[in-house]
Amino acid sequence: MSNYDTGTKERNLSQNTDLSASDLVRIVSSGLSRNITGQDFATAIASLLPSYGPTNRVRLVSVSQSVLDTDEILIMDATSGAKTATLPDCTIASMWDSVTSKGRRYTIKKNDVSVSNDVTITTTNSQTIDGNLSFVLSGTEKPFLTVISTGVEWITVD
Repeated sequence: MSNYDTGTKERNLSQNTDLSASDLVRIVSSGLSRNITGQDFATAIASLLPSYGPTNRVRLVSVSQSVLDTDEILIMDATSGAKTATLPDCTIASMWDSVTSKGRRYTIKKNDVSVSNDVTITTTNSQTIDGNLSFVLSGTEKPFLTVISTGVEWITVD
């Protein structure tokens, strides 16, 4: 719960409280204060916070796919043959960062028990995954890979 000053009375904001464009918000920092409109306040806050978009987005696919900006987890079934998941360009703007895809995380999981059919994770524009152009998920233990964009390349995380 946080407070804001409408000029004459103090109101509490809860998570479900709307702030109208005409409301005045008192900003106090280092002993200085200033009133701004609710619209300006909302715009200022939005510009300071990253836009994380949808979370927990899971797709189950049985064909080769490009990983989408809105994906979080891509579960690939390679029962009928080898599959490829292509990561997006990590150097261009996305919904996750206005300049690059820096900080964007994807998990790709092989979700079948076929011994001979791999899931290959590839990159675009010769970008790398820990210095490699691709990464292969193979075997029957349903392996997975989680990568994070540095804005220049993809790195793996446990």
